Amino acid sequence: MSNFKFQIPNKSKSANVLEIGNWKLEISAWQNGFTFPEIIIVMGIVTILLGFITFNLLRAQSSSSLASTLDTLITDIKNQQIKAMTGDTEGRDSPDRYGIHFTASQYVLFHGASYNASDTSNVTVSLDSNLDFASNTFPNGNIIFLQTSGEVSSYSATTNSIVLQTTTDNQSKTLTINKYGVITGVQ
Repeated sequence: MSNFKFQIPNKSKSANVLEIGNWKLEISAWQNGFTFPEIIIVMGIVTILLGFITFNLLRAQSSSSLASTLDTLITDIKNQQIKAMTGDTEGRDSPDRYGIHFTASQYVLFHGASYNASDTSNVTVSLDSNLDFASNTFPNGNIIFLQTSGEVSSYSATTNSIVLQTTTDNQSKTLTINKYGVITGVQ
């Protein structure tokens, strides 16, 4: 241990005396302050605590982003299915199928029997920078809902899920859809 001390000198050189019963404690004015190792230990403890707090706040932000994006995706899937079932035309001459096309960092809401990247009526939803679709088992990356029934076109029980994952801490949620277009699981 070092004998180096941070001291605040007392103007008077007299000692402070504390007496309790037969006990007498004398504190010299030059014994005030903290040693350098004591200050370093306290600074280390504070740094560790701040590190834990920062880590937990970042993890909470990542979890919140994953949950809110998943909620938005589920809403968009249901809305596309409802449009197909109700015969929504969105200003076109006739009703059509509706679907969602997935890429690694975004998904696209579209109408028609297949995805057409050049269609100007497509709506692209980009994921937050810390999220991506880690796995997509839908045929050609598409979920297409049939007109009036709302069932999933070209459904297969082995190609019915998508995984949304955080890129920072690999938290993930798997979304599973049945042939009727109902979301059967979010894990």
